[in-house]
Amino acid sequence: MSDRASGVISSVSYATSGGTFMFGALTVNEFAAIVGVILATVTAIINWVYKHKMYKLQLEKAKQERQIKK
Repeated sequence: MSDRASGVISSVSYATSGGTFMFGALTVNEFAAIVGVILATVTAIINWVYKHKMYKLQLEKAKQERQIKK
């Protein structure tokens, strides 16, 4: 087996055992709370990105309307 394959297998093994340990160490309520915090953070980031894009589009539209009026 090559060194690269051995390294990948070793990394996957460590990640799986670490994930199993974390899942076993948490109660269902703690796990749900962590998932809720992660989802809330992701939602906030997505909302910010799209609000920023909307702001840019509105700003560009306002600039175009000012140029048309001139």
